[in-house]
Amino acid sequence: MGTGTVYNYYSSKEILLIVALKAQFLVTAPDLFHEPGAPKDDKIRYLMEPALGFMGLVDLFSKELWFQFLAATYGARHTLDSPVFELDWMLIENTAKRVSILQKTGFIRKDVDSEQAAILLFATVFMRFQMYVMESEMNVETLNNLLIQDAGLVLVGIQEREGRDSK
Repeated sequence: MGTGTVYNYYSSKEILLIVALKAQFLVTAPDLFHEPGAPKDDKIRYLMEPALGFMGLVDLFSKELWFQFLAATYGARHTLDSPVFELDWMLIENTAKRVSILQKTGFIRKDVDSEQAAILLFATVFMRFQMYVMESEMNVETLNNLLIQDAGLVLVGIQEREGRDSK
């Protein structure tokens, strides 16, 4: 297939990369986009499984490629429903479901908006991912550890506490 033919289906390199990433992600970690099961003992890790699953794939590509992808994404005007953001929304949706499940267990306050909490967590994930791309010495293990620490900090604000009014 020629390059011109490819661009009949995908309007840009970044959209082609996203389509390839999504296909790889669905093959490598398909369970992260299905209905999440019950949380295990480590509820923070359960909450962050979609992001950690994605971070497990970042080593498949060089930091230079990720840098080029980020530059191309920021350099173009995309709407929020663009294929460029499709994986992002899938991760946010799955994380929101996990927040809802953790609310039913009493781990997270019931007055917390699950989508808003998921977007807040994803914003942290995205910022850490950018730091990973920019910092040559950072590896995926360090990235994952930072994500778990960050999620713990976010949970301080949304977690249910004994003796606290949860309205």
